[in-house]
Amino acid sequence: QMLAWHIYADRTGKVWFNDRRPYKQSGDSSSFSWDETAGTDVLRLAYGKSTEELRNKVVVYGREGIQATASQSSSHLYSPTYYKTAVIAHPLIQTSSQAQTTADYNLELYNRLTEVLALEVEGDPDITARAIATVTGSSFSGIGTSDWFIYSCRHNFGPQGYTVNMNLTK
Repeated sequence: QMLAWHIYADRTGKVWFNDRRPYKQSGDSSSFSWDETAGTDVLRLAYGKSTEELRNKVVVYGREGIQATASQSSSHLYSPTYYKTAVIAHPLIQTSSQAQTTADYNLELYNRLTEVLALEVEGDPDITARAIATVTGSSFSGIGTSDWFIYSCRHNFGPQGYTVNMNLTK
């Protein structure tokens, strides 16, 4: 379970340490909504799919002699026998059971195709990373209407005025 924990500070300075996956999870609700078809608040939208973060094999090493592996073929990779591997090594993993649980958990987390949305919108100081946003895209962008996890955001002041650039994942 080591790869899924995130540490960050919110805008008040409070530090958080959360088990948070980088996509919408059960119970999440949308905090923001943008509509490309309205032609007002969305300045730029680019959609893509990526296997860059996909890992379909996880090898975990703990204390001396402790190790576990979890793997599964992926239809998103070059062939069913091709593996992209993540290796986790930590001395706090002290039992084979802990190692296997960690391998299984992280295989579920990373054996997936990542959908990515680069979005630039009119400035809004309330936009923060780790929030959920509903985005409606045009038929040209092909994304329809769906909820996205705001993976990162950058507030900018420039010649175009105040804008926010975001990377969203699903």
